[in-house]
Amino acid sequence: MKKRGSFLEVSSKGRSVATKGCVVQSLPQSEREAGSVGFTITKRTFKRAVDRNRIRRRLREVVQQIKLQKTNLLAQDASYVLIGRHAALDRPFERLVADVTYGLHQLKKEAAT
Repeated sequence: MKKRGSFLEVSSKGRSVATKGCVVQSLPQSEREAGSVGFTITKRTFKRAVDRNRIRRRLREVVQQIKLQKTNLLAQDASYVLIGRHAALDRPFERLVADVTYGLHQLKKEAAT
């Protein structure tokens, strides 16, 4: 996911779960955008680009770890946005994975009801 409109659509129409390390947002999508994951870290949260980029890299690696677990937490018919929070910079990697996994579980539970 690369276009601002896609991020705004997920933000306004989708569901979200906040954890200590990040906010996980989800929205069922059509074939065009389905299965995509976007990452965003605001300048308001982190002034330095170095910090924003580090969090973005960490969140990308978290998503890769979750995909390798093959637990089907990332639905193929939905788009996801991960918004990095201040704690994601210094949070241990395992805790960050747990945060995202928790958020995805919650979103999956909400979608089932």
